[in-house]
Amino acid sequence: MARIEGIDLPRNKRVEIGLTYLYGIGLTRSHQILEATKINPDTRIKDLSEAEVAALREYITQNFVLEGDLRRQEQWAAHPHELTHPQRPQEDCGRSRSPSRYQEVISKKV
Repeated sequence: MARIEGIDLPRNKRVEIGLTYLYGIGLTRSHQILEATKINPDTRIKDLSEAEVAALREYITQNFVLEGDLRRQEQWAAHPHELTHPQRPQEDCGRSRSPSRYQEVISKKV
């Protein structure tokens, strides 16, 4: 079983499709990886040798940011203030709220 970046790749898929199960790798990057490591894209993951899996793992970890690190970077880019200064939940200041108009109408009918 091929395990890369903490993700088990599906055994019966072709390598080019199986690599897309990693967050941050699409079909284009998958083709780039397979071309650089000289692995046939039509090979099934279950048919990969340990040396091929090791070559994939090494190439991916050296050249790409994936999975948890990538998610963290994307979250930081989208909401940088929330990660540096987490918000506390707002507390009620002790005032009770006045009833809405709808609640007033219902109470008058009864």
